[in-house]
Amino acid sequence: MARLQDLQLAPEQVEAAPALEELPEQFGTRTEPLQPGIYRFELPKDMADVWQKMEQVDIKFKDAQGVEHTKKADRVSAVFDNEHPLQIVQSPQDERNGEAFSWRINNVERFRDKAHTQRAAEMDYLLRALGEVAHPGWGNNQGYGLTLSKYAGKQFTAEVQISYYSNPKREIYGEFDVEGGGKSVQEVPGVYGNGTRLYQGQVTRIDGKYPTTIPVQITVTDPANPEQQLTYTQIVRGFNDLTGMRA
Repeated sequence: MARLQDLQLAPEQVEAAPALEELPEQFGTRTEPLQPGIYRFELPKDMADVWQKMEQVDIKFKDAQGVEHTKKADRVSAVFDNEHPLQIVQSPQDERNGEAFSWRINNVERFRDKAHTQRAAEMDYLLRALGEVAHPGWGNNQGYGLTLSKYAGKQFTAEVQISYYSNPKREIYGEFDVEGGGKSVQEVPGVYGNGTRLYQGQVTRIDGKYPTTIPVQITVTDPANPEQQLTYTQIVRGFNDLTGMRA
C-alpha cells in the first residue's frame, strides 16, 4: 500500500454529486418478502412502460378433434418493478401499508384442470378481479396490454404466498464461515441451484413468521478431483406470488 500523496493521481474535473443521505441503496439490498396473508394492492398510475415481450414460450392447446398439441408463441408480461411497482394499500396488521411491491404477471394460457379442457392465463384472473368482462383473446398480446392498462391506478385484493426455489439456472450464493467467527454469504461461480422448491406449508416458521431465507444443501463434483464431492450451503431467498385475486 502507499500514501495518498505518493499515488501520483492525475488532476480531474470534479462533478457535482448528490448529498450522501440521498445515495441509492447498495447493490444487493432487497426488501423483506411479504408474510403470507390477504393484501390489497394498487396498480401504478402509469402503465405505459411495464410491458416485456416473452419470446417463443410453449403453449399447449387442443384441436377440434380433442388432440393436444404444443406450439411456440410470443406472449407478454406486465413487470411491476422498482420503477413501476404495485403499492400495498392494506396488509395484515397494517404492517406493510404504503410499501412498494415488485411483481410480474403474464398472459401465457395453460390448462387449469386435470382433463385439460379449461385454459386460463394469470392475467385473466387479474382482469376479472379488476372488473373486466370481455376476454382479450388468447394470443392477443396487444389486446391484453391495452385492456390491463385501462385499469392503471385501480386496486385489487389478493392472497400473498411465499415459496423458496433453488434455481438450477443461476449460480448460488453460499454461506461460509469467517475467520474469527460469524458467517459470510458470497456468490459461488460455476455452482448452480439443484431445483429444490419448498412451499410455505413445508417450511417451519420462526417466531410465527416465515423466514426471509432458508439453507439448501448443494453437492457438486470437485473439478480438481472428480472422485471427491463438495457440499455448499446455498442461501435461498423467499419469493412472493399472488393468488386468489379478487375485487
